[in-house]
Amino acid sequence: MGPEVWKKFTAGKPPYFAGQVYLDVEPKDILWGSKYATWITAIDDYLEKPEICSDMNKTVSLILETNKVILWFCSEDPHLLRNLEPVFDCVPADQRDDVANSFSESLAFARTSSRSGLTSLELQPIASALREIWIEYCERLPHDCNVRMGLTELFIDSRQWPQIPHDVFNGTNMQGLVDPVCDVVAWINDVYSFPKEVQKPGDRFNLIFVISQELGCSYTEARNRAKEMLKNRINDFETTAANLKVEAPYQNALAEYTRIGRLLMIGAFQWHHKSQRYHEEDQYIN
Repeated sequence: MGPEVWKKFTAGKPPYFAGQVYLDVEPKDILWGSKYATWITAIDDYLEKPEICSDMNKTVSLILETNKVILWFCSEDPHLLRNLEPVFDCVPADQRDDVANSFSESLAFARTSSRSGLTSLELQPIASALREIWIEYCERLPHDCNVRMGLTELFIDSRQWPQIPHDVFNGTNMQGLVDPVCDVVAWINDVYSFPKEVQKPGDRFNLIFVISQELGCSYTEARNRAKEMLKNRINDFETTAANLKVEAPYQNALAEYTRIGRLLMIGAFQWHHKSQRYHEEDQYIN
């Protein structure tokens, strides 16, 4: 990474994000959350490198490697599997079958192998780091490690309380609570990251840039539309939270999941607003 890049990276204080979410936990939870927040920041920086974001093969390769780690323990998660479909669509047509078959073979092995088999995977350094964090997560929690995982969901799910059953969690009603949190956290990052991302050749996945291209509008108008989308998703979350019902044994788990979801959205905004990583972007949210 180099001393200058490392200095800039640490100035952004990635663990501060974990501190905004884990307000009432043991030090070990803060430590794990800080590691995870740091990993998210590191992979975000890596994917923004011009030589990576301009090369779809390199981008897809890393995304598939990280998902291979996740699916090693969550091989039946329907949302993770469905979300991989557009990733494979980005692979050149003449390579798509080979890439998909190779991934499927690894996934099949994941379903039959012991957890120790995960260490045999040859991974890029960033994906390998996720493997270490993921193993730590599974080993230290008392419940079954076959949990739902997304970049935001894992933050919520890493708390220790009675788990919501998978059939309930994967239902439409519960996903109506989960999806807005994921969207809000991701879109806040896009809004604050836009000024630096749009200047990098090949990096065209930012929400503001996509809105601008789709609607043929200015970046200012696209930014305003993105802010309106954020407000709407927060309202979606609160509407679902007010109406969602689960069976009595899981009501406390649902209440805690809802509380941490709110903290995660608030924490994402506060961290982006205060972190030096985004200090030039303050003008983009009012």
